[in-house]
Amino acid sequence: MRSGEQLVSDIARLLETAKGEVFLKRLFWEVLGYRPANDPAPADVVPESLAAQVTDAQIIGHWENITILYVQFAAELPMATHEHEIMRRAGRILSGAIGVFSNFTGTAHDVCYVRDDGTRSEERRVG
Repeated sequence: MRSGEQLVSDIARLLETAKGEVFLKRLFWEVLGYRPANDPAPADVVPESLAAQVTDAQIIGHWENITILYVQFAAELPMATHEHEIMRRAGRILSGAIGVFSNFTGTAHDVCYVRDDGTRSEERRVG
């Protein structure tokens, strides 16, 4: 297990060397130790009304019952209303999910998570 100081150092080094999707995969896989995945997101996660605004939607990792969902928008900035709809749908399909939303260039990210305890879903936005 890494110390907090080592974790910060590893993330800082990664920020200097990787960007966009590569950064996220290395962060979750190498630094945080999530089980790697490169799978398409479940079809029901992105609503048809947003399909034209999403350029990529995939599962990039797992940890216990948490799924890491990466969504890239065609726009310069991710939009919270779109993120909320995608996370609401992810909460119905997955028992727990972290959604990492990116703009088209991979220079801006929002992170949200949703968990479902079987009786209710809870969504939080980080950042």
